[in-house]
Amino acid sequence: MKRAATFATGLAVTFFASIGFAGHDQETTYRNLIDQKIAICQMKAQREDSEGKNVRAAAEKADKQAKFYIANKDDLVQQLVQQNVSAKPYKVNCFLIKAYNGEHPADM
Repeated sequence: MKRAATFATGLAVTFFASIGFAGHDQETTYRNLIDQKIAICQMKAQREDSEGKNVRAAAEKADKQAKFYIANKDDLVQQLVQQNVSAKPYKVNCFLIKAYNGEHPADM
């Protein structure tokens, strides 16, 4: 299980680190970062059949997050543009987490 968690963490870091910014406009960059966040959430959601209740709970939350980001992607991109959030992966990730928690405070 520790190997899977380490692999998942490494994969997530790779996703965010591998995004190329050259030649992209700001909106495209935001869309790419949101797509990466969705992919990571969907990957985490696959652990819903785990024996551990905490892992199952985290998988359920990740599934809700992925659905939220998919359903609100266009609005999130517009908010990122309006607020002029830096196109750095960690800044966009922070914004997305705050947006999700603002809609789902019970999941915090």
